[in-house]
Amino acid sequence: MPHAFDDGGTSFLVLFNRTGQYSLWPAFAVRPPPRTVVNGRSSRATCLAYVEHHWIDLRPEGLGTLR
Repeated sequence: MPHAFDDGGTSFLVLFNRTGQYSLWPAFAVRPPPRTVVNGRSSRATCLAYVEHHWIDLRPEGLGTLR
């Protein structure tokens, strides 16, 4: 049985947290707080494309100014 995060038939959500980071989450699973859904129930490929398009800087917010 495939893991939910690797199953091509599972619907996913794209979540966004307070530090500006995105994550994929199986739509059937309870969403961990305090995350916001920014892309609704879609295929894994669609959700990954959303993240790749919107998440330009992978660092958490606030780390971009450190030297």
